[in-house]
Amino acid sequence: RYVFFSLLLIPVIATAQTQKDYEVAIGKVMYFYNKCWGDSINKMFTEDVSSAADPMWNRKLNAEILEQCGKMKSYKYLGIDSHDNVAVFRTEFAKVGVKAMSLTLHDGRLGTFRFITSSPEIERMLKEAK
Repeated sequence: RYVFFSLLLIPVIATAQTQKDYEVAIGKVMYFYNKCWGDSINKMFTEDVSSAADPMWNRKLNAEILEQCGKMKSYKYLGIDSHDNVAVFRTEFAKVGVKAMSLTLHDGRLGTFRFITSSPEIERMLKEAK
């Protein structure tokens, strides 16, 4: 009985993402964003998103957001938003200051990605991180 239950958990354990996995992903986002390489951010998404005819991220969009927000100066992992099950980061930008960014990973590739996000739980996480 216990062996069967343990075997059921193997796929969950194998696909679970660690804090380090999320930090590696957001580190790449920060690097590509600051270089204005939106096409490289788009390639980080899962295959169905990254190969779409109308990409979510491209150089033009990246340039517009970079102009508005400024360069991303830092990020800090805050945890998992239990409501949306996304990893949340405190991010700091040169022009707009502190914001929150969230994402999910699927086999190391971006799934859900919210460049700037907010919710009551995320606002609580940001306040507690100060």
